[in-house]
Order: sequence, then C-alpha cells, then structure tokens
Amino acid sequence: MSRCESVMACGCRLLVGFVFWSALMVLPAAASAAPPPAFSAGEIVSSDGGAVMRWEWNKEAVTGEGIKGVKVYRLRTGDETVFRGAPVVLVKDCGMDRTLELTGLTNGEQYVYFLHTYDAAGAEKPRAMLLARPGTDPEGVPQGVKNLYAVGGHGAVGLFWDQPLERDVVGYELARKAAGDAGYTVLARFPRYVNGRVEQGGDTVSVPVQRPGFFRDTTLADGFEYRYRLRVADSEGNLSTAVETGPVRTVAARSPKPDEVLLLVRGGDGASMRVARQYARKRGVPEHRILEIDLPSAAHRFRLRQIEEPLRQYLLHTMEDGVRLAARIRVIVPCFGIPLRGAGRSVDSMISDIFRRYTWGRVMGTPNPMFRSGGHFDPSHGLYMAVRLDGPDEETAAGLTDKALQAEKTLVLHNAPGLFAKNKLVSEVEQAASRYGVPVQMKPHAYTRDNDVPQDTVWFYGVGHAYRPVRRTDWPAGAVAAFLKSDTLISLSSSPPCWAQGFLEQGVTATFGAVAEPYVEGYTRGDVFFDRFWSGKFTFAEAMFMATPTVRWMMSGIGDPLYRLPDTK
Repeated sequence: MSRCESVMACGCRLLVGFVFWSALMVLPAAASAAPPPAFSAGEIVSSDGGAVMRWEWNKEAVTGEGIKGVKVYRLRTGDETVFRGAPVVLVKDCGMDRTLELTGLTNGEQYVYFLHTYDAAGAEKPRAMLLARPGTDPEGVPQGVKNLYAVGGHGAVGLFWDQPLERDVVGYELARKAAGDAGYTVLARFPRYVNGRVEQGGDTVSVPVQRPGFFRDTTLADGFEYRYRLRVADSEGNLSTAVETGPVRTVAARSPKPDEVLLLVRGGDGASMRVARQYARKRGVPEHRILEIDLPSAAHRFRLRQIEEPLRQYLLHTMEDGVRLAARIRVIVPCFGIPLRGAGRSVDSMISDIFRRYTWGRVMGTPNPMFRSGGHFDPSHGLYMAVRLDGPDEETAAGLTDKALQAEKTLVLHNAPGLFAKNKLVSEVEQAASRYGVPVQMKPHAYTRDNDVPQDTVWFYGVGHAYRPVRRTDWPAGAVAAFLKSDTLISLSSSPPCWAQGFLEQGVTATFGAVAEPYVEGYTRGDVFFDRFWSGKFTFAEAMFMATPTVRWMMSGIGDPLYRLPDTK
C-alpha cells in the first residue's frame, strides 16, 4: 500500500460510519457494573445544509432505569466557546421520540451532538455521541480546494485554503517544487480530521476535530523560490484536480511596511475617511489601501459579519501582480467610526484571525501563536495585526500619528520614566527597564486610586480601581498608558469615561484595553509589551500582538500601528 493510500485509509477508518451515515457512539460508563445501553441502534444522515438523527430505545434500559426521555446537546465550537462557560448547548428535549431533524447547518463544518437520557427526577446521564458533517453530494472525483494562496514568512511558507464543502473529503495531499525542479514532490499527506478530546459528564471523550485549511511549511531554504500543489482525497482514495499557488519564497524578519497596511473606513463617514487619508499621507500608505465598508447608522443594527464578510472577500479576491491581497497585508487598521465591539467581542481582535485559521480546539478566543515571541510578526501564520486609529472625537484619532512621529524623533528612553502598579502582568517589567535604561517605579496594587503619577511619566500600567485622572496635565508625546481592568475599552464616548477613553482625552499617544471581560488570562501583558516596544526593534502593533495571549477575543489597541522608538542599539 502506498503512503497516500495508507494515510487516506487511516483517515477513512477514523471516519467510518461518519461521513454519510454516522453510527451512534456509546459514551464510556464510569461505573464498573455498567447498565445496559440506553439505545440499541442509532445513526445520523448528513445532507446539504442539514442532517437527520435517529435512534432506537433499548427497552430493558428504559424500564430498568426509569428513563423518561432524551435531551440532545450540541458541542460549542469556534467563537461559541467561552472561558469558564458550558461546553454544550441544548438543541432539544426530545422526550421519548426517536428522530430529530437538524436544519440550518453550514456545509463543510462538523457538528458534535451528545444524547443525555433523564429520569422522572430530571437526573441526566450522557449516553451517546453523534457527528453531523453536512455538505454537498460528491459527483465523481472531489473538487479542488477554493482560494488557495501562499504567504512567505521567516523561514517558512503558510498555505491557506477554504474548507471543502463536499462531505466525502477525508484528507489532503500537498506537493512542492523549487525553481528549476522538473516536477512536484509530495511534501505531506494529512487527514481532514484529527483526534480531539472533550469533557462530557465527568468522562473524557475522544472526538474527531476538523483541522483548518492551513499548512505551514518550515522545511525551506532561504533565497529559493517555491510553488505548491494541493489536492483533496475522498474516502475511496480518489484525488481531486490539482490547485497550484504562484511562486513564493521566505522573507527576512522585519516590521511591516506602509504598503502592507489596510485602512478600514466607515462608508459615507467623512470623519472616518479624513482620519484614514491623513494617516495614509503621513505614513506613506497607498491610498488604494483604504477600504470603505457600509455599516448601518443605528448601533443596535450592527453585526460583526457586516465587517467580516466584505473584508474577507476583499482580501481574497483583490489581486495585485497575480497575488491575493490576503498574502500582502500585515496590518489592518479600523479608523474612527468603525465599531469597537461585535458579537460580544473586540472587532479588532476578531479580524486579526479573519479567516478563522485557529478556531479549533480552544476555549477562550484563539491562542496567539506569536504570544511572547521575540521576533518580528510572521505573516506565514495567517494572522493579521489589528490596531485602530480612534478616539472620543475625530481630532483625537487624527492626532495620534503626529504624536507618534514627534516621539520617534525626540523621545529618549533614559529620560522617559515609567510607573507600574504591581501585578502578575508586569512581573518582568523591571528586568526589561534595566535592559533598556528606562527609569521605572513599581508601586503597590491600586496605587493610583489615591495618588497621581509624576508629571514626567511616559509609560504607565495600572490596576485595581475605577477610572480617575491620574495626572493633572496631558501626557507627553509618545506616552503609552494602559490599565488592567475588565472594562477599560467598553466605549470611547461614555460618561464617566473608561480608562482608554480617559487616557486619550488626556493626550496619550497609544493605549490598549478590553471591550468586555477578557479575564486576566486573556489580557495584554504589560511586561511583554514594554519589553518589545522599548527595544526599538518593533512597532506598536507588533509589540501589542506579541503581548496578547489570544485573538478573536476582547483586546483592542489604539494608536499609530507603525509607531516605533529608535533602535536601542
């Protein structure tokens, strides 16, 4: 058996009974003397946009345990998952019925269902699991993937594509050739689904998880040009027609360039456009890097998809010299007028992973693969840095760039003191300050509740109390101030102001905060941010990205994304 046949056969064994007719899987029983199974048979038949679930009751179990019905739960996935939240959502209490029709499912996705029986007292027992994989019916060999593109990174190339919509696709074959090679050499064969685990009723259950349309090739030599070919395989081992990328090569580690910045503007909003155009002019961003997005005027009618969908389409289908814009852009900048929050999360954080490459197997946002990185932002991970030009008014938003440009010319670190309230997110900031010659004061928790910061303070990270102005004069040009609190960026027009709004009103050059409860585990770390930023090697956008544990979560940064101090070398 060839390697391709072996891998696809393994994938098929993983999926036996689940692609079209998903057999009922009985969950493990915790007791040593297990009762008879509640169901004698079961299946789920997936279709285009839906599925039908069927099961047969085991009369012995129904009578012996006094079973009065079954509840069907669906495992939360992707953005539905929440930290410290229930992992499942109730679909329906089916009573003693034996079928359930599921509609409105998205083709190309996987849905995991758990069946819990209950007795007269309402006590539930998890008894079985069923998998739905809606999709189109296969016609001959599977179709090739859609929207394949490659992005060169630091010693790596990222390959990205849309999830197949056909149900019978079980794996991929990826091949590569370097310039001058006669043909392609198979680089990897890998299944569409991998084993995951989930807690259910006190037991750990193995669940197949769909991997994202993403492969990162790290077996490359710098300076060489490569092309890639991707094919999908069905459960019978049939390979699709090949889809190929254009030429791509690794790139040197560096900060983003102005032509790698995309500015998002609220359609028909003059102030939003003026902020974007001024930034483009002062930083050298090409004007065609401004994207207008039509949004409803009433805030309550705004939905996150109204930004996500046009942005996805623009990045995927705008071509420059034969390359998708998705492969060129590194920084996305929502400008004054673009909402802060959508679907209960930060708009900026959500569009950092606009193609949802990392939404599998996580419980709080998307784990950031570059968290705590010591190198420049690497586009081969398929993410984007998102930092906004915003404020309580147009003037404040537009002025952020002028302050950053001034600081880049005049700010000297050993003359720029910082003040930090002690907490675990700045536990290493003193070491960073020592490395770069920054004079800092470490103060007790909630120090600024009753005390102002010295008037020459340039760097600040506080914790422990509601907003109050912590200085009597405006912040100096270049200042970055932040505060560890759950609601630091819930609004930029509230009264009294939240922390980020107050900082901006008092002239800070950059800040960051949470649009809703991020939990400490999801908050931007002050010590990592300042360590990277003070080095002079990284822009504000890079430093914040490396200091933030998650994307598609709650954090947003406000300031000039290209703001960078002189290199301390």
